Amino acid sequence: ASDVYKRQPPELAGDANADGVVNALDLQEIINRYGAKTGEANYTEHADCNGDGVIDELDIFEIGLNWGKTAE
Repeated sequence: ASDVYKRQPPELAGDANADGVVNALDLQEIINRYGAKTGEANYTEHADCNGDGVIDELDIFEIGLNWGKTAE
């Protein structure tokens, strides 16, 4: 048996759709989920880029900080 395991890429702040890159698709994800709060059907942890429990303009700010970056 092998001790090798598949390592997941680290989370990338601003990667609202969890595809490994911060771009316009993430901005659209925030727009689609804007105003959603923890526990609501439209809420996802990935779209809550700053982890404050609500998807809002502060999450868009995280996208701006990491625009164009990719998960390693």
